Amino acid sequence: MLICRIMATNRLGNLCVWNYNTMAPLNSIGDITDEPVHMAKYIARKKWLVAGDGNGGIHVYNYDKNQHVKSFEAHESCITTLAVHRARPLILSSSSEDNDHLIKLWDWDKEWKCTRTFQGHTERVTQATFNPQDNDSFASASWDGTVKIWSICSDDANIITLKLDGNVTEGLLCVHYFTRFNGQHLIVGCEDKTTQIWELGMKECVHKLKGNTDHISAAKWHQGLALLITGSLDGTVNLWSSITYKLENVIDFNLGAVYALGCIEDSRRIVVGCHQGIAIMDIWHQYKTNGKGRKY
Repeated sequence: MLICRIMATNRLGNLCVWNYNTMAPLNSIGDITDEPVHMAKYIARKKWLVAGDGNGGIHVYNYDKNQHVKSFEAHESCITTLAVHRARPLILSSSSEDNDHLIKLWDWDKEWKCTRTFQGHTERVTQATFNPQDNDSFASASWDGTVKIWSICSDDANIITLKLDGNVTEGLLCVHYFTRFNGQHLIVGCEDKTTQIWELGMKECVHKLKGNTDHISAAKWHQGLALLITGSLDGTVNLWSSITYKLENVIDFNLGAVYALGCIEDSRRIVVGCHQGIAIMDIWHQYKTNGKGRKY
């Protein structure tokens, strides 16, 4: 039987994992590191958990065998970004180090060798995400107020830099790809409490989603329901139509700031990571009503 897992990081240096269907704890993976863990990802095809710690280390753990696989030093400060390639043995990482604005590409088939370093942002990188329609590119957002599109196989790695016109200096906190009318777009969470919509063909910001009272810290696209989902440090999750950009609903779980959103594949539910806990939201129910999700 296939088990869908929910994973949460914490400041104790371990990972907590629950069964998504029953919310029963599966295991707590301790002794990964003595440092706080701020970022972790699944690599389902390898049955691995990959965690980035507060000191710049990356740790790989086999959750099926309950076995440590690999640990290595990736950066000099807290890992803030991990992104897993959907088809290739590759992971992107970045850190919170003030003097390290780099994105690194790691290949686990080459003994976790760093095969490329991407340099161009002038402030810390807040998120990187692979392009779901192009295996050779990814996008990154930064406190420098720009989104950059990169190639993972070109010497001229930075393909596009996206920045609002004028003297806008607001930092960008998250970025995610989505498709609208067969054109590829980016949804970008901003420090100025708005969510930017960038049309990649036109290379410009075509819309701004407004209504939050704090930074936009997480963003996702639910393709099946044509919804954009944003989370904010004001504690709310907003549902927007990805067709009309109309605000469909606002949900407050009363769990503090929202830091992460996770979509369950082939499901109408999402998982919301908050400062004070985790919530599971039936997104179709929330789309149609003002009901509440489950909190844990």
